[in-house]
Amino acid sequence: MSGADQLPDPQSAVGHYVRRRDSAVPQRFTPWAHIAMTVPSASGLCWMVCFIDGNVDIWRVDDPAAHYEFRYAR
Repeated sequence: MSGADQLPDPQSAVGHYVRRRDSAVPQRFTPWAHIAMTVPSASGLCWMVCFIDGNVDIWRVDDPAAHYEFRYAR
């Protein structure tokens, strides 16, 4: 499954893993991140993602340039 626009409900991705394509180098992706929760923002719904190194980031759910790839937690 890839592309946030293919998720019928962004909340359904919480608890799973996501990475996105590096906009500068399309063959490279960010490290996998755990989707901790959805968070509202002025620009739209976002995911709070947590990386294994402890860093946290906020990613816009409907970012057309993101090219998300998902991996389901078991």
